[in-house]
Amino acid sequence: MNESASTEPRQRSFWELLWRYFSFVWMFEEVPARADRFVLAAVVRANRSRGLRYLPCYMRRYLRLSVFSGMMAWACEALAGPVLVTGSLFTCSSIAFVGLLVALVGYGAMRLRAFEYARW
Repeated sequence: MNESASTEPRQRSFWELLWRYFSFVWMFEEVPARADRFVLAAVVRANRSRGLRYLPCYMRRYLRLSVFSGMMAWACEALAGPVLVTGSLFTCSSIAFVGLLVALVGYGAMRLRAFEYARW
């Protein structure tokens, strides 16, 4: 057996970890172009179960980030801080809030089975 082949997971870069921490796109599989009904149903079922399991975690992250950066922006504005810092914090807060809304709509749609293509 090859000694260099290890079963340990590979080391991820900081940017890749940051992307996976803030983006939930990685957990969903795409439906193959020529999928039959069984493959389609399996992919939709797997995506739905992963979404219902992990999206609340991402919603909490987005909510914390939105509240924290919004509070920091208001504090900088109240203390007459630099306009660039205040603007960037308000921008970060707005982006996190939009991410929260997208995750919330997706989670609600999965709970209500709005994307249930397996019924075809």
